[in-house]
Amino acid sequence: EETQYYLTEFYIDLACLRHKQNNYKAALKLRRKALKIRKTLYTEDNIVLANTYKALASTYHELDKFSIAAKYYKKSNEIINENSQKIILL
Repeated sequence: EETQYYLTEFYIDLACLRHKQNNYKAALKLRRKALKIRKTLYTEDNIVLANTYKALASTYHELDKFSIAAKYYKKSNEIINENSQKIILL
């Protein structure tokens, strides 16, 4: 499990680099790999997944795939809002 965590961090860091280099297809591939692993490490309402969905949305947006981007932005916002409610209730 620890190895999987570090592997996802590597994928995310490399994806950020590829994104900044305007290599969006490579960034997307890496972010999707990271998401696949992160889904095995975290519950669906975890903020880590929200950040991953938001990064995916940003990359899809850059690739002009707006409907897919919107789906991931929405998913990210739902998780963030859910976590905000939990914090307020505490």
